[in-house]
Amino acid sequence: MDLSQILHLFYQYLKIEKGYSLNTISSYKTDLEQFVKWNNLKNVKELDVSILNRYFLELKKREYQKSSMNRKLAAISVFLKYLLRERYMSENISVHIQFPRYHKKLPRIISKGNLDMLFKSDGIAGYADPKMYIRDKTMLAVMYYSGLRVSELTNLGHDVVNMNEKYIRIRGKGDKERIVPISNYLFDIFNMYIEQWKDVERRTFFSSKSGKILTRQCIWGILKKWLAYYEISENISPHKLRHSFATHLMENSVDLRFIQEMLGHSSISTTEIYTSVSTNRLHDVFKKSHPRAN
Repeated sequence: MDLSQILHLFYQYLKIEKGYSLNTISSYKTDLEQFVKWNNLKNVKELDVSILNRYFLELKKREYQKSSMNRKLAAISVFLKYLLRERYMSENISVHIQFPRYHKKLPRIISKGNLDMLFKSDGIAGYADPKMYIRDKTMLAVMYYSGLRVSELTNLGHDVVNMNEKYIRIRGKGDKERIVPISNYLFDIFNMYIEQWKDVERRTFFSSKSGKILTRQCIWGILKKWLAYYEISENISPHKLRHSFATHLMENSVDLRFIQEMLGHSSISTTEIYTSVSTNRLHDVFKKSHPRAN
């Protein structure tokens, strides 16, 4: 069996057995195809430690960021372990992969003033169709008030929003399910959205006017439109809304385990980065407020 066939089986393994999302699998595919192409690999038997070392040096030579290098090398590591598991290889050479050390950047959050502008102001003047306005406002609000990833937002089904008990049931990374409460603010917006879109046949909770599933690029475009309308120059991404959601919970003394559950993190260590953000904010407040801080 040649390498391309094995790679196809590996992607099926990620989808069926690991429950990875299409976006995650696409990322694996991009990184592994780059690795295979650079090494001109045709057969599994060609894989050895020297190839891994040369590829590591090539990534450094191309001046990839350390975070990108780690992602690419992690994809190779998972693939090599799969090869060992399926007995395409007899030795676990993934242990020889060199991962560059780097400090994770602390997530940045949106300023309170800009959040107020996005969610407390009425931007309907920027829309010709009120139906599109309420859809876009609801989607942006869900990302901040519930901490959803963009992929989770675009794939929300009809039956996951429970208005009676006020919660959203989300299926996230690794097909992991979690429950996120609906705030009073979000509840009111949901009601308006559901009423205005009740006659649109669609496969997902949010969709285009013709009922088609929205893309990640579409969500980015909507956010950019709102930023331009309110003349907000701050660099805000959809994921920054999620970061702000988590950090604001932390700043209000919400238990870390609860935040982990709300975000859908498998490991508490992933969530712990928000404790650093909150600590930094405490230092900022202290320096600005205490007469002897400086």
